[in-house]
Amino acid sequence: MTSDDRQLTPPAPAPKIELHVHLEGTVRPATLLTIARRNDLALPADTEAGIAALYEYRDFQRFLDVWVMTTNCLRTGEDFRQVVVEYAAEAASFGAVYLEGIFSPAERAALALTDALTQLPGNPLPDHVIAEAEAELGKEGLAAATWVAITINAWNRVAIAGHEQAGEYEPPAAA
Repeated sequence: MTSDDRQLTPPAPAPKIELHVHLEGTVRPATLLTIARRNDLALPADTEAGIAALYEYRDFQRFLDVWVMTTNCLRTGEDFRQVVVEYAAEAASFGAVYLEGIFSPAERAALALTDALTQLPGNPLPDHVIAEAEAELGKEGLAAATWVAITINAWNRVAIAGHEQAGEYEPPAAA
């Protein structure tokens, strides 16, 4: 019997694991619509196809915008439960036996803090924003996020003072 005469049997599918899955990124268009409607929130599209079109990322900023939109829709325990249950079922369908999923409340707190710190003078920084950021980020994280926002604002003010025009960054062409 030669090696050409042997019949090869494909191996059985190996179990799969998912490590460090940001569950906000697993939300399907139909689920996002359901959650937004349940929480009486408006989205930029009101059909599954319209939401799916939002998920067509052109650049990293578009990805972040959709991530923030999705994250902001998650308000209740039922919302988070629905995301977890639906993703667990999807992962099981492709053979996953272990999931390490996370939600990212710290990012929401840091974004809210940055947004509040970026407001023009005359708009007070809400105490609840600071409290939420400290609860999620800790004292050191709160200090770090505050300094990052202040630094970004300072560079923006320099650009404004110098009448710099905002635009799309284009990396230099490879030589």
